[in-house]
Amino acid sequence: MPGLAGETWTSLVETAVAIKDLQPDFVRIYPVLVIENTDLADAYRAGDYQALTLDQAVAYGAFLKDYWEAAGHRGHSNRSAGYPRVRPGKRFSSWASPSILWRTGGK
Repeated sequence: MPGLAGETWTSLVETAVAIKDLQPDFVRIYPVLVIENTDLADAYRAGDYQALTLDQAVAYGAFLKDYWEAAGHRGHSNRSAGYPRVRPGKRFSSWASPSILWRTGGK
């Protein structure tokens, strides 16, 4: 979940390696979203939480996808290459859009 509070590039890579070592059947990539009426939204407004920029979220997600697809087949003789499914989290439906506080470009 790229964008968690306190995350660094190093911790993101460590998490990617740890997940790979679990040998999951599939992985999904869900970047953190700041949603209205949550503690995270309050922290964001107070300046205590900084959301990823769009470029960062794309770069982090692309890294995770590429890493898991390249490394996922190791130790899995029943898989030809990579995890069978590595994809971003589900798309937002119309009900979610109004409650998303953070959008590209900031507050």
